[in-house]
Amino acid sequence: MKTLLTILMLAAMLVSCGTEEKKAGTTDDAELTVQTTQPQVEVMYFHGKQRCMTCKAIEKVASETVAGNYAPQIADGKIRFTVIDIDSQEGEAIADKYRIARSSLLVVKRKSDGSESVENMTDKAFANARNNPDAFITMLCEVINRQLN
Repeated sequence: MKTLLTILMLAAMLVSCGTEEKKAGTTDDAELTVQTTQPQVEVMYFHGKQRCMTCKAIEKVASETVAGNYAPQIADGKIRFTVIDIDSQEGEAIADKYRIARSSLLVVKRKSDGSESVENMTDKAFANARNNPDAFITMLCEVINRQLN
């Protein structure tokens, strides 16, 4: 019994050590920073294995919009753009949490009390990402700005 407890404690320690934030340059300059805290706002693009041109446009325009318009907030850890493959094991679990079954775009605001508010941008994204990307960018920025405040 003591051996089992010792093994469980060691396993818990190893898992917790794996979630520590790694800073670029600490041991290897090629290492990327891994954040352990959740961002205040997360733009989440969900996709399956097969993607149409519109799906690819949604990811491209949304990613570029977040990176191009919110660099200071990204650096501060307040916003993040995440691509989630719903066909992967990890992606499937996240998709289940948000009840996603197909390509989708969500803007999730995490509140200090642990709750979340979710704005589903999927219909607007599909309607505009390819044929009217400027309108899509404007709509996405409006939602992100509202969620950041």
